[in-house]
Amino acid sequence: MLRTEESIPRRQLASQPDCIDEMDGYGMSAFLYAVSMDTLDTVKMLVENNTDILTTDFDGRTAVYIGAKYNAINVLMYLLEIYRTRKAEEGASYPDMVDQEDYNQDTPMHLVCHNGYMEAVTLLHEYGARLDILDEDERISLHRAASEGQIAVVRQLVEWDKRLMLHKDEHGNTPLHLAAENGEGLCCE
Repeated sequence: MLRTEESIPRRQLASQPDCIDEMDGYGMSAFLYAVSMDTLDTVKMLVENNTDILTTDFDGRTAVYIGAKYNAINVLMYLLEIYRTRKAEEGASYPDMVDQEDYNQDTPMHLVCHNGYMEAVTLLHEYGARLDILDEDERISLHRAASEGQIAVVRQLVEWDKRLMLHKDEHGNTPLHLAAENGEGLCCE
């Protein structure tokens, strides 16, 4: 017997294979929903049945972005390995899924740093996520972590690259400014 989490999608797919990439009113396909729920077996089943793994929702959020948003570590590890393999095979023509921004110029790394998802921060970094990409407010991931008091993330980012402390946002604020402004004194140590 199939596990509950994958039995319904598998049956639906068997009866209507053309619906694999159908989207709801938010632009979420079954694949993106499965990613958000960290249901690895369902994600694997959809990938094996040729779902579009490069799809985005209506806000430009990729599977990596959505996995990062929901701290879906198991699915992120699986997808990042697929993307790495395909990038190696196809070269520069294959899109960069690790750093792809949504319509607000947020990357998966911005999200996980903001939320303090340390395991996801490390995973994205291992797969080449850049730490210096600017969001719509010209903030890097360190700004986001510092403003939210994500001390472990701040320390890790600075350990990887001390120069990140010098970045200024559109208002001239460094990550230290934002930490102090938001009462996150421990980030200032």
